[in-house]
Amino acid sequence: MQKKSLIPTPLVPPSQSTKTIDIVEPALPGRFRFFAMLFFIYGMIIRSYLGRVFPRLNRNFGPLEKARKLRSFMEKMGGLWVKAGQIIALRSDLFEESFCAEMAKLQDRAQGFPLHYAKKTIESELGKPLEEVFSEFPDKPLAAASIGQTYRARLRHPDVEVVVKVRRPTIEDNFKVDLGYLRKYCWFLTRINFMPNFRWEEMYWELESAILEELDYRQEAASLRRMKKNLRRHKIYVPEVFLEYCTDRVLVMEMVSGVYMSDYIRVASNDPERVNEWLRENDINAYRAGERLLLSHYRQLFEENIYHCDLHPGNILLMRKSQITLIDFGSVGSTDKTQLKRYMFSYKALAERDFRKFAEIYLLLPPALPNTDLSEVKEEIVKLFRGFEQKVRIKSLPYHEKAVAKASGDLAKIVGDAGISAAWDFLRSTRAQLTLDASLAFLMPKVDYLKLLKKYMRQMNERQRKAATSTKLIRTQAARISEQVDLPNKLAETIYFEGEHLRKKALKYGGYVSKASQISLFLFQWMARGMGIFSVAFMILAAHQRYNVLRRFDGTWLSSILAKMPQLGGLVWFSIALAVLYASREFIVISNILARAEPSRPSGSGR
Repeated sequence: MQKKSLIPTPLVPPSQSTKTIDIVEPALPGRFRFFAMLFFIYGMIIRSYLGRVFPRLNRNFGPLEKARKLRSFMEKMGGLWVKAGQIIALRSDLFEESFCAEMAKLQDRAQGFPLHYAKKTIESELGKPLEEVFSEFPDKPLAAASIGQTYRARLRHPDVEVVVKVRRPTIEDNFKVDLGYLRKYCWFLTRINFMPNFRWEEMYWELESAILEELDYRQEAASLRRMKKNLRRHKIYVPEVFLEYCTDRVLVMEMVSGVYMSDYIRVASNDPERVNEWLRENDINAYRAGERLLLSHYRQLFEENIYHCDLHPGNILLMRKSQITLIDFGSVGSTDKTQLKRYMFSYKALAERDFRKFAEIYLLLPPALPNTDLSEVKEEIVKLFRGFEQKVRIKSLPYHEKAVAKASGDLAKIVGDAGISAAWDFLRSTRAQLTLDASLAFLMPKVDYLKLLKKYMRQMNERQRKAATSTKLIRTQAARISEQVDLPNKLAETIYFEGEHLRKKALKYGGYVSKASQISLFLFQWMARGMGIFSVAFMILAAHQRYNVLRRFDGTWLSSILAKMPQLGGLVWFSIALAVLYASREFIVISNILARAEPSRPSGSGR
């Protein structure tokens, strides 16, 4: 159990930490929910297309405005759509940094449901009346989210204060309906080849896996037990889980105390003197606490291959003597063995300041590479991290300019512009680092990430040496060391053959843009604009034939033209407009390909 001697004094009054939760009857999705989604999504797509063809129409609809509208819509829809938005926020290789930052603000807030539903679920799952299990159980929940809500209660046996998670009564049906809608959207976007780098079907699979994992509280209970054992060695506390009271719909775990990192950030922003006084009062070194968090994250990721995926400030509690408590293990991640080794070697290259080696290994991580020479991409990555190295050494530089989030965003932009899609498991681990970054900005604003990464690598090597000398583990460690000795050779071979493959592809597609290509570029650009104009005209015609929106022009030349148009009905004309808009989009894609073509000669020398 959590040591009471490590519980700090309060930083904010309890009244400021308590949030009012509205209680409403749970319900299935409304009949118009699908149409609301349809009109919003297609409206965003159409406006984006029109903005490409007619840039002037897009002045007030940049990435930030798109993100705000999308975030507001997804928070309103709730549930699965919040999870989908959080996954979209990871795609900094496809979207602007400001768009991803705004989407990352998505909050999984929900209205609560009445106590009798929670009571019925608990009694059904545990096979006992609520009063036999808990000596205290409140009428109102502690918090509510899309999947379930939590209560602060007290067990009878043992007599301890606990947090009880109860799944929503209609959540499975709600998610089933929304997953069906989203599956259709992803299928459609894949078929029309809209933003293929996003890999919509993989995104759907990632989202469905995450949802199914979070719906079953038994998985969170298992993660809690495993992470508690692992993080004990990191000197990080994880709540105790009471398995005898845990099912797929109910989770009971220890109630922990501490100061939430979210409260620490809020007070530090408004009253830094109060924070400094509180740190001294509780014998807390902010930098040491931040370092413990970051080094633990690396250890979870590389050595234990199970890591907390959602390290936002609301899941981190500060304790006395720079100790840390982590909560909410509903989302944990792991990586397949081959990719994990690649991650490890790429981070080692960063720690050693070998940025060229990092670029070579990093380009082995994506699931596929374009058929072009990637030497320029490698050089851009090298330049990026040389600049990052200089920035982290400047202690007076603002944190956001030397943060991991900044470097990750710039790296994603480089590979995204080159048409390279990031692997989903890599994006998941990146998300954990970026959410942690929000806390590190206040705990260790003058951090040198590369120096700290090098420190972690030393500690990891020392742990491996100690493990290798254990008599019990000598045979296992010998096999691991043997495998690690051979890995650099395998890695070198992979890089060599990958490079040869890329050069051959570059030779195949290399060449100079001919006069005919320039003429084609001009024609496709104008055809795209023409198609865009026709699409708008057909949409206006659809609205007119359905709602007579152009009646003010009766008696003019325009009315005579409208009268000659076939009376196909608004829905048919709207479908035609979408088809023409899709054709316009294809011409834009072809134009962009032709515009990017430039005189180049593939390099024949290795990097």
